[in-house]
Amino acid sequence: MYVHSVRWLEMLQLLLAVFVLLAGGPGLGTTAAAKAVHLLCFATSWGVTVWAILVGGVIMFLNLPTHAMGRLRGKVFQACFALNAACTAASAAAFAWLHRPPWPPAERRQLAVLLVAAGFDLANLLIFTPRTLENAQAARSSSTLAAENARFCVAHGFSAVALIISAAGLFSHFCYLSRKIGQISPKKPTFSIPFSPTTSFPPSRHLLLVSGRRFPLAAGTLGDQRERERVMGWATRFLAAVCFFAAGVVFAPDVLLGARSGGGGGAATAAKVAHLLCFATSWGAALWATFIGGIIMFKNLPRHQFGNLQGKLFPAYFMLISACAAVSVAAFAYLHPWKTASTVERYQLGFLLAALGFDLSNLLVFTPMTIEMMKKRHKIERDLSIGEEVGWSKNVQVAKNNPTLAAINKKFGMIHGLSSLANIMSFGSLAMHSWYLASKLEM
Repeated sequence: MYVHSVRWLEMLQLLLAVFVLLAGGPGLGTTAAAKAVHLLCFATSWGVTVWAILVGGVIMFLNLPTHAMGRLRGKVFQACFALNAACTAASAAAFAWLHRPPWPPAERRQLAVLLVAAGFDLANLLIFTPRTLENAQAARSSSTLAAENARFCVAHGFSAVALIISAAGLFSHFCYLSRKIGQISPKKPTFSIPFSPTTSFPPSRHLLLVSGRRFPLAAGTLGDQRERERVMGWATRFLAAVCFFAAGVVFAPDVLLGARSGGGGGAATAAKVAHLLCFATSWGAALWATFIGGIIMFKNLPRHQFGNLQGKLFPAYFMLISACAAVSVAAFAYLHPWKTASTVERYQLGFLLAALGFDLSNLLVFTPMTIEMMKKRHKIERDLSIGEEVGWSKNVQVAKNNPTLAAINKKFGMIHGLSSLANIMSFGSLAMHSWYLASKLEM
């Protein structure tokens, strides 16, 4: 029964994601749809590159045995490059449709950048990644280990170079897109700021609350509490500072960032780039972690190894998308001050704030509770000599005759369901914001 509930939960998440993605579509023309395809595919490719390959790849390397890492990489990286190649090619096709020939020089260069990025992703998918996996397999079974290691390093180096070139091309296209977002209104906020730039704030009490020292993340022993404090560490404090800065920009942009000139200037351009970059990172990372990466790992790793890896991945994942959401809120609030923003812009700021709130709830509440419940279930399963298999079969069979395991499964499913719901609501908020961004692209 638990297996079926998990599958139905995944299907419900996918249906909700499709619904919120299409919610902004009715009434939009073909051009608007092409803009949305271009933006979402481009954001997916960037976010998957940042999370699944760069951040997630490092975490997997540090927490998995060498051979397990090699086997999982063969599944994960191939899926990453296949998705990136498809998304970048679709983004290039939409861009070519929006800018029909004869193309101006700037658009011609950007189309070439997208095609080059797609080409390097295809090269990684069809050439470099298979060669890397073949050499890694040969190194594990060969007597001439040094020679096979050298071949592996060469193939892996080519793959890394192709990845870097593709990512550099995507970043250059970010700068192009930031100049294509609609012009900023030159109006300034008409309200007076009730404090001066020299006003001091005492954030230490709030930082203590969100740093894991006084916030009741989950019940546990003193040792568990100290371990959570060590794991959260400076990264949570940094995220809290970013969130406070975002809140300050929402309510007092001119105080924190200075007054803008009529045209927006360099600060407005930087805010646009930051907003697009962080939105794309959050979107792609959420798409991969929610619908693709976790399923691949679950089907290819022993269950306890999979759970321990997810316990390392998800705090980093929610830290990343929370920081990106906070920067997006700050940048959008700077570009569209609340007092002069239109109703649509205020709704969009609300979507971004909702995404940030759901991400923070997952980072500070649901994920620590889920990890602690997972560890308790692992202990029970080890006593029952299960958990080293791939999939749920033994857990389901044993839980039918073991009330303790059945009870811990139910608690874990409830907490994990709340975490998944918060994650999908954050993803849905980003999906709603994507249609606004696409409508603002002057292409």
